Formats: sequence, C-alpha cells, structure tokens
Amino acid sequence: MSIKILFKTLYYNFKTELSYKFDFISDFILTLSYYTFILYLFKIIFSYNNSFDFWRIEDFYISFLVFLSMNFILEATSDSLNDFFDKLFQGKIDSYLCKPIKFYFLIFISFMMPTKILIAIIFNIYMFFYLYFNNYFNSFKNLILFLVSIIIVNIINILFTFIIHSLTLLSDKNLSVGVIQYNIMQLCFVPPTVFSISTLTTLVIILPTIVSSAIPVLILIYSKYYFLYLLLIPLIIMTLISIIIIKKFMNFVRYFGG
Repeated sequence: MSIKILFKTLYYNFKTELSYKFDFISDFILTLSYYTFILYLFKIIFSYNNSFDFWRIEDFYISFLVFLSMNFILEATSDSLNDFFDKLFQGKIDSYLCKPIKFYFLIFISFMMPTKILIAIIFNIYMFFYLYFNNYFNSFKNLILFLVSIIIVNIINILFTFIIHSLTLLSDKNLSVGVIQYNIMQLCFVPPTVFSISTLTTLVIILPTIVSSAIPVLILIYSKYYFLYLLLIPLIIMTLISIIIIKKFMNFVRYFGG
C-alpha cells in the first residue's frame, strides 16, 4: 500500500474532522488537558508512597506514559475498526469495496480519525523526552529494545481488538467492543509485581494486553529482555489468526460484489 494513499486518507479524514471546528478544537484541548492533569495528579498522589509491592512510583509513572502513548493509537485504530464492522454488520460496505485500496487498509485505516493519532504523537514525544532527560536511555540498546517493545505491544493490542471486533459477525447484534476494550485496558494499571513469575509469563503469552503497559518498563528499567521474546509468541499467533479472518472476510464480501 502506497504511503501516499495513507497520508491522503488521513488528510481527508482530518479535513472531515475540521469541518466541525469547534467540536474538533474543544475535544482536542479537553482530552489533552484532562490527561495532562491526570499525569500531574498521578505524581502528587503517589509522591506519598515510593512503591507498591516492589513497583516504584517511577515505574507507575512510566507505565502510565506507555499506557497513554499506546492507548490513543489503539483508540484511533479501534474507531476505524468499529466503523468498518458497523457498515459490514449493516450491509453498507459494498460502496467502499469499489475503491482501489487493499482490504486490510479498508479495515484498519480508512475510517481512522487523526485527532487521536495527533494526541498519541504528543504523549509519545513527551514520554521519550522524559525518559531521555532522566537518563533511562543510558545505551542505544535500551532505546532500541524499548522502542521495539512499544511497537510490538501496539500491534498486539490492535490485532486483539480486531479479533474481538470479528466476533460481531458471530453475534445476533453488534457487540459493545469499546466497553470490552476499555475494561481490559484498565487492568494495565495493575502492577506486574503482584503476579508470580509463572502467572506473569502466562499472561504475556495468553493475554498480553493486560500487562502491555508494564512490559516495556520491565524491559527498559529491569532488563527483563526475555519478555521481548515471549511477546513474539502472541504476536505471531494473533497475526496468523488475523490473516485467516481477513481472508474469510474477503470471501464473505464477494457476496456484496467486491
């Protein structure tokens, strides 16, 4: 898929959002202000306690930054998935099948609203500056491994959300995937130190979304590099499942003339 088409799609979607300037600006400012305030409040509340079950305040804070950086990317992609499955569920997808774009692009990108991507970029920049100026990137290796772990957990979360969305077609009604996704993502705030090593390892392999904000912290600060290898297992499994589902969808949409 051409990068040019990607940027054109995002640009068009951005213009669509800007057609409601007040809604766009107010939503952008309020969202950014709210989470900035939460970060500030987070620092104040946890300043009275240096650690919780061997998970330091600094670990909590960096984990929360990781959560914000990936959550808005996931929400942006989830919006596109939600719109796609809504149209597919309602039988209104046929007009989109005439467009000269790849099917996976139609699913993951076509309906994406760039506002949340913009907010994600802002929090990502802040996170990397914070880590850099606090000397967490004391070697190039740490930077690369942390970046790779962030990319992998983002891909896993997106694929997991896609698979959950796919269950919509097996249901008699449209599932509230957003609610399911929200409830699962809230578990990211549970310190990984409350789990035993075997339980944490099992979670990373079976349901990594629950610990997706903690794994990059464990890799960066505690040098638990083996978690990076463990993440490859769900990444490969979810990728294969997603490919199978997309192929099934491609056969399914042929009935719409696609």
